Amino acid sequence: MGKALFARTDFVIDNYDDGRQIIEAIEKKRFFYDLLMLDIHMKMDGIQTARYIRQHQVDIDIIFVTISHKHVYEGYTYKAFAYLLKPLDEKKVMLELNRYLDEKETTEEYLNISVRGAINKIPIGKILYIESDSRKLLIHLKNREVEFYGKLDAVQNALGEQQFVRCHQSYLVNKNYVSSVGRNSLVIEDVPIPVSRKYQQTAKDILDKRS
Repeated sequence: MGKALFARTDFVIDNYDDGRQIIEAIEKKRFFYDLLMLDIHMKMDGIQTARYIRQHQVDIDIIFVTISHKHVYEGYTYKAFAYLLKPLDEKKVMLELNRYLDEKETTEEYLNISVRGAINKIPIGKILYIESDSRKLLIHLKNREVEFYGKLDAVQNALGEQQFVRCHQSYLVNKNYVSSVGRNSLVIEDVPIPVSRKYQQTAKDILDKRS
């Protein structure tokens, strides 16, 4: 698995022994991943876990892992990307992971930024908001932050206005993640973002246009 991913992108792997641990992490807003390799036959079975994930609209892709074909059709009910049988064959796993990465690269839009001389591809749909601090910009994603040198105006022009709006001289927000808007602030993932007087009407329009 590592061979397939390291060759294509940077990644972080975490392990969960029980579906209940996954649900608990989701409820505590500590579950931020792109792909879940979900074993159907763990303590709280994978089908129940997948059902919870889809019912709560958690944005994650699922590859089911199991010892039999028994649940294959039920698995696809929960929008599984793939279905792998144990014992796992390394070539088959790498084939599915590369297919997954191929699809992500062709369907997702990315913001290309330079970090310490290397080009980083940031998935635009995963950006919560961007914060400016002097000459540095800080991109807040669901599961990490990326800091680089740049100007917020330039990034705003690159992203366009369809998905991102300015609410402050130092903040550019993804309106798809805004949960509430007040007179002087808006909220994204329980984080208050300041709204300056200049952008108060713009911030108000965010929710008006979504309703």
